[in-house]
Parts: sequence; C-alpha cells; structure tokens
Amino acid sequence: MKAHFEEFLRELCEQVQPAEIRESIEYSLYATSKRLRPLLLLSVIRDYEQNVSIGLEAAAALEMIHTYSLIHDDLPAMDDDDFRRGIPSNHKQFSEATAILAGDALQSLAFETLTNANLSDKAKIQCIRSLSYAAGANGMIMGQAMDLAGEKTTLSFDEMMMMYVGKTGRLFACALEMGAICAGHTEDLALLTRIGENLGILFQMQDDVLEATSDEATLGKSLSDQRHQKSTSVSLIGVEGTKEKINRIYQDILDDFSQLTQPLKHTRSLIEHILQRNS
Repeated sequence: MKAHFEEFLRELCEQVQPAEIRESIEYSLYATSKRLRPLLLLSVIRDYEQNVSIGLEAAAALEMIHTYSLIHDDLPAMDDDDFRRGIPSNHKQFSEATAILAGDALQSLAFETLTNANLSDKAKIQCIRSLSYAAGANGMIMGQAMDLAGEKTTLSFDEMMMMYVGKTGRLFACALEMGAICAGHTEDLALLTRIGENLGILFQMQDDVLEATSDEATLGKSLSDQRHQKSTSVSLIGVEGTKEKINRIYQDILDDFSQLTQPLKHTRSLIEHILQRNS
C-alpha cells in the first residue's frame, strides 16, 4: 500500500514547474517519512472493504499539506529549525524564498489533486471541506500561532491541548474523515474526528517526552522546543505526568473504537504502531 502510494505521489509531482520549485518540493516530500496520515486514510478505506485506489488523490493531498506545513514551520520566522527528518531543512538546502514558494505550491497542488479524484462531486466537496478546515485558521494555523505564542508566555494545560489539536490532531482527524468519505461511510465521522484529534494530542505528547529524553541524532530534527523554551506537556506536568495522560487519552481512543459501526482493525493496528514509535 505504501509503495503504491509513493509511486502515485511521484507521478503527481512530475508536472510541477519551474524545475527549482519541483526539486525543492521533491526534496521535502520524498524525504524519509512514515507517511502516517495517508496510510491512516487508506487503512480506513481498506477496513470499509473498498479499493484503496479510490483514496490515492485524497491521501496525496493530505501528505502535500503536511509537507508544506513542515517546510514553512522550519523557516527562521517560525521555528527556525536547520534540520528535518535527518537532513537540512528545505530553506537551508535551497533558500528561504524557494522554501516559501515550494510550500505555497504544495498547498495549491493538494487541492488541485483532490478535484481530480475519482469520487462523486459530493464526496470531493466533503474532502475539500475537511482538508481546508484542518489546514486553516481553526487547524494547523491556529496550532502554529499558539505554538509561537508559547515562546513568550506559559500556556495553560487546556491551551496546550487546543494547540496540539490544531498542530497535529486536525490533520489526523482529516485523514480518518477523508478515508470514510472516500469509502462512502460517513456514519462514523464524529467518532473518527474525536479519535484523530486525540491521536494528535498523544503524538505531540510523545514528541514532548522524546525531546526531553532523547537527542537530535535519534529524532532526526532539532530540539527547537528546548531552544525556544516553549511550553510543553513535560514542562507543565513532567515526563511521568505526561505518560500518565497519554495512557488515559489512549483509553479514550479505544473506547471510541468500540463504538464504531465497523471494527476498523487495520486502522486501529496502525494507530497502535504509531504510539509505539521512538522518533
């Protein structure tokens, strides 16, 4: 499934011009990546017993949005990170201007790709609505804005949970939502949204623990939270407190899975794999 997706993604990017922007896009898009979000989307389709090929455009659009956000987040005006996925950040490899344009191009290409999906017009509109919400002012943008604010003031725990939902949870929720939409099963959307948002919180809390207990070589990225003295779950409730919170939220995810109309076994297995990561 992942190999098929990678091939499809490469074919989409061959059309990008000029060459410098295409090379910048490919540099970040093809860097070592777990492809968690597109794989979640495709796993949902598989669990609903549909052909995963119907979700390739949606999965590619989702990964493009995620990659664009990473390119822009690394810029000096944002997190100012020199490394991403074990290699120099896009703006360090190319230039700040090229990185900005590559991110902008990925954002546009994501929605262009969605419009070409082999889905009904209704399903396309639902997917576009889900992705634009996740990437917009109530999703990633909100999360990044709160993250930057956390450099200047200490966030409350509730504010941090909202930030984590925006930074990561909304895109995870979008992955699960678009999988269900592509498969023609929207009866579980509310539960899938909650599962995805909680998964995003856990993912960010994992990052907090890893950054507090690991090093840059292992993580493949700069320890920017420490450098900028950002508010994190570890800075507020400590490593052990964060681990306890992770366990409680994970139980909430399992409870929501038990209420789905379909067991979504492959999707649940993938989420369990995500929560066992060490980088």
